[in-house]
Amino acid sequence: MDNSGGIYRIAFINILIIQIIIFSCLPLVHMMNDSGWYFMNLHFVNTGTYINESRYPSFSEPSQYYPFLGYSVFLFLCDQLASLFHISAVYIIKYAQLLLYVLSAIWVVKIMQAVTNRISFSYMIGILFLLYYPYFNYTNLVMSEMYATFFVLFTIYLFTRFQVDENKITLTVLCLSAGYLMLIKPVLLPATLCLALLLLIKFIYAQKYKQILFILLILVAPLFQMGFSETHYGNSKIQSGLGWHLWDRVIFHDQNIPKNSKHWKALEEIYASHQKIIPIGYWWDIAKDLSEFGYSESETNMICERIAFDAIANRPFYYIQNTLMMCYENFLQLNSYNAVYAHYEEYINEIENFSNEQQHKPLTDELLKQKKQDVHPMLESIISFNFKLAEKSERIYLVFHNSFVFILFIITGFISNYKLISSRFKKNQIEWLIWITACAILFGSNMAEYSQARLMLPAVILIVMSIGIEIEKLFSLYQIKKNTSIN
Repeated sequence: MDNSGGIYRIAFINILIIQIIIFSCLPLVHMMNDSGWYFMNLHFVNTGTYINESRYPSFSEPSQYYPFLGYSVFLFLCDQLASLFHISAVYIIKYAQLLLYVLSAIWVVKIMQAVTNRISFSYMIGILFLLYYPYFNYTNLVMSEMYATFFVLFTIYLFTRFQVDENKITLTVLCLSAGYLMLIKPVLLPATLCLALLLLIKFIYAQKYKQILFILLILVAPLFQMGFSETHYGNSKIQSGLGWHLWDRVIFHDQNIPKNSKHWKALEEIYASHQKIIPIGYWWDIAKDLSEFGYSESETNMICERIAFDAIANRPFYYIQNTLMMCYENFLQLNSYNAVYAHYEEYINEIENFSNEQQHKPLTDELLKQKKQDVHPMLESIISFNFKLAEKSERIYLVFHNSFVFILFIITGFISNYKLISSRFKKNQIEWLIWITACAILFGSNMAEYSQARLMLPAVILIVMSIGIEIEKLFSLYQIKKNTSIN
């Protein structure tokens, strides 16, 4: 066993130090309207006032598009900490996300070390995590991608610890963390269910039936969100927006329009009464129209949901086929850099432009507290270097996103499943969990949404880890056979 990590450990630490220096020079920035929605949850809890986007004039109730106890609670805790120390929340959010990034890189190394027992190889995979620029990129955005990646890796790390110590506290935190994933991103629900299934089978085979009760702790986070919703919104919803997302996926992407559906015909009548044609585009196009017609957010979501479910019911196999095809096609989709600029002033200008929307103002008011009157030449040079780095990094993405890697991942899945089942679920549990979690994220992100590359971000490193583990095992087997033949 390699106990030092050697040159790879040094490289890992040096890359992290360089990235921390770069990160400290970048202003925290938004990305798309989602950033404003996340921060508005914080504003609503703090002030009791919810400001909807101006493009939806009839939306009056607080939106539950993103659950408060997901990423928004992280922003809330950062804001509370900032108030305690009398500083701007923007700096707490920024460096808290940097901490999540650093810890995520460490979890990657720790998980790989638990499986392979090779520190140098573990640091190699950790370096690949650091070199995949989107992880670093999203760390500097008011978005949930890094937060989700952290908790996915943290959950798997806890499982590796439980494999060693079988401690009830570790199991408790593991199940709580797994349940929390679905609040961060609903597309992570399949990943939560896969972990619950693995634990259930593990305990049944080990005849540890009392420990099965711990799996119910997965429900704690969703139940807390339901309680929060009851208190603040007057309902027990965990989240809204399913109809909108399904509209994107089924109606817009699949072009699967249920023209014989009574709900579709009702929508046609609504549009005809306003001398308009139904837009077959993203959900926000139809939501904008329906809002102008006087429909509330929940009503527009329900209309989209009913039509989408009618479409799925009419052509279920077409829906499943497209979901599986999208898992492959969207895996090849590159995670291009977002909100990365060559000059400091561009960051500030982008934030100021974003503030033109009324819902974004609470967030941009906070982000603009980073504004400097005089920008040091060294600061400008580092920002420019980061922009060039982001551009160059796009070439590295092809190493991760190609058909060969996807095929290798599928092959490792067959190997992992065979080893798990043939050992009667006694071996290969961590390897299988890594593989199935990646699969679940790919499937979940394409099942209920018109998937974007960022939704699959937590799965990328898991795919690399899964392939890396099998390659390392083959290499170890080769070395054993070589040493045996020499002796």
